[in-house]
Amino acid sequence: MLNGLKKIALSLLVLLAVPAMATTADPFLQTAPVPVEVQLAGGGLTLQQAAAKARQQQGGKVVKAETRSSNGKSVHHIRIVKDGRVKTLIFDAATGKKLQ
Repeated sequence: MLNGLKKIALSLLVLLAVPAMATTADPFLQTAPVPVEVQLAGGGLTLQQAAAKARQQQGGKVVKAETRSSNGKSVHHIRIVKDGRVKTLIFDAATGKKLQ
């Protein structure tokens, strides 16, 4: 009987712990502005700054942000979801200009 109670108690602990682990915040999914810690020389844009800029321009939630190489240049691809629609914004990492 005591063995069965231990199994039930352990199962409850596991079930309670899983949702807590699943709610770990991702900085790109926050709706509040992301603090900018690094400023690139020459007016460049960090990935976090690009995500914040995209969120400011479009609203919604940033669901994916990555830096890619395009024609030898670094560009930030920021994917935003707003009102059920997905939009991708692209920023030149060196100049900070919106490309798309």
